[in-house]
Amino acid sequence: MQTGIVVRSYSGYHYLRTCKVEDGHWHLGQELECTRRGKLKRESDGILVGDFVEFSSLENGRGIIEKILPRKSQLGRPAMANIDQVIITIAVEEPKPNLLLLDRMLVAAEAEELRVVICINKADLLGEDPFYEELASLYSQVGYPLIHTCAKTGEGIDRLRTELEGHLSALAGPSGVGKSAILNAIQPDWKLESGELSRATARGKHTTRFAQLLVLDSRTIVADTPGFTALKLPKLAREELALYFPEFRASGPCRFRSCLHREEPDCAIKGEAGIAQSRYQNYLTFLTEIEEGERRGKY
Repeated sequence: MQTGIVVRSYSGYHYLRTCKVEDGHWHLGQELECTRRGKLKRESDGILVGDFVEFSSLENGRGIIEKILPRKSQLGRPAMANIDQVIITIAVEEPKPNLLLLDRMLVAAEAEELRVVICINKADLLGEDPFYEELASLYSQVGYPLIHTCAKTGEGIDRLRTELEGHLSALAGPSGVGKSAILNAIQPDWKLESGELSRATARGKHTTRFAQLLVLDSRTIVADTPGFTALKLPKLAREELALYFPEFRASGPCRFRSCLHREEPDCAIKGEAGIAQSRYQNYLTFLTEIEEGERRGKY
């Protein structure tokens, strides 16, 4: 039995590379086209890009996946396993950043204990709009590393490459923010397809149709992922939500241990000067969503 990592999946086939990790370095072998054992189809929810699997080799570079090894992390969108870092990518101008979606992605990453870097791409389009300066200041103060990049000019690409080193990372974000273009700037040999915004909708076109792992070097793997405009929260109890807002954790204790930071008296979060109203309002939106999900039996 051999061990491999799934680098992409589609049409019922899983493409993996033989894999061994020693002293923090990846030793990746040949790529194989695999199906999964019938028993595994019945017992598992599915195989994700990033999964470590055990497989049996067949002839002609094919194999059968026998077992999915335990996952260290799992994201629902992008659907990936075992990443330890997510690069949340937004863009200047169009598509304009959706802070509700950004905070959803941050909560999902925090829930999986993933390191987060926020990347503001298309920095060449930055003008005098204070929105982006305020956005950068807000999330930097929360504690997230933030990088301005431009795939066309190369601005910030070296710094982003440094942030990727030693990690299995996923670039995630809406369509049209330039994820594939950024990866091409990091490694031109990848030659990933990238597209322009739709003039009709001002949204990105889905040039990346499935997640795939790309090997930068023996310590660095990064995933190009499809864009999206919606994201469900991970399954959380209402009392857990505040734990995934770092600035909430840094505030003093509330009067009540069960405080949901909404209407309770002597709340240390509500009205706290150091907490941005946009983040607080998004927290309340998520809290309502979780409570509705609990009533409907979804949480």
